[in-house]
Amino acid sequence: MILYFAGNLQTETLELIARKAICPTVNGTTARANNFLFSYADPGAQKNALHFCVQPQRRIFVDSGAYSTWSKNKIINVDKYIAFCKDVLSKAKCPVVFASLDVIPGKKSDVRKPTEGEKERACLEGWENYQEMKRQGIPCLMTYHQGEHIRWLSRIADESDYFALSPRKAGKSTDQKAAWLRTSFEYIYGNDARLSTRKKIHGLGVSSREFMKEFPFYSVDSTAWLISMRTSQYRMPDGKYKKLQDMEEKARQQNVDPRPLRQLMGIGLYGEKPDPEANSGAYFLATVAMTHELDFQRRVTEYWRDKGIVWGDQLDIAPVHDSGVLV
Repeated sequence: MILYFAGNLQTETLELIARKAICPTVNGTTARANNFLFSYADPGAQKNALHFCVQPQRRIFVDSGAYSTWSKNKIINVDKYIAFCKDVLSKAKCPVVFASLDVIPGKKSDVRKPTEGEKERACLEGWENYQEMKRQGIPCLMTYHQGEHIRWLSRIADESDYFALSPRKAGKSTDQKAAWLRTSFEYIYGNDARLSTRKKIHGLGVSSREFMKEFPFYSVDSTAWLISMRTSQYRMPDGKYKKLQDMEEKARQQNVDPRPLRQLMGIGLYGEKPDPEANSGAYFLATVAMTHELDFQRRVTEYWRDKGIVWGDQLDIAPVHDSGVLV
């Protein structure tokens, strides 16, 4: 499974954190943070896409940013988006894929929910954008959203070998999202998950580790690694977060001096600014979180490989068998 690190930071900061996030594998090779998702809706992310796409070791996913733009009651111009995609493609020296431009019905500020007719028109407009992007030579993914009629999943799966599933960001419980994903995967593959190697599925905004273990996604994207940086919490290997106070209390219980923890997490250092070398503070916390995500990416890839689901172009993620426990 390819895990794209989503979210936007300044180019130099992201370069620093990605360089320091290193995850050794069991055969002595080293996994690095090379997969990034950048949103067209963010000018800074556009800059990052153009910066990182010229580095051969990367994988880049460019999202249209349709949801972010819709949340601000704005609309993305498909011609301008296509022009940007072409600019990236002309410069790219690494694998690059693009999300086709979705059309989201209604407005976020609307009290009422979109009608079935409005949702159907949005699907048709999104389909037209997808077809136009393909005609323009853009390697793009169509997205099937939770709440759309299942015939659109059938149409998308018939048309392409790599597409995205997008659970609802709000208004649905974890169980409801899981049930929808289960129905979608069963609709595509029946009861044989090994057929997933014939159709590559991207989990758009899928950060749940439980979802990654239940569903054989070819790729996902997640901003979860940024939570540590934003909340000053330490990311643990199991994906949970620890507050400084909890870590200090644990240290005291074990008769360990807790003061280095405060230094490590950057509390009171550098005038509350991150350590520019990422040895402590917010950048350090992001580096730790990114490292743990790299390790989980490797483990979940090996987990599905043990079940007979092997992606030939992901051998660099999990090159040998690891008997470690998937958490």
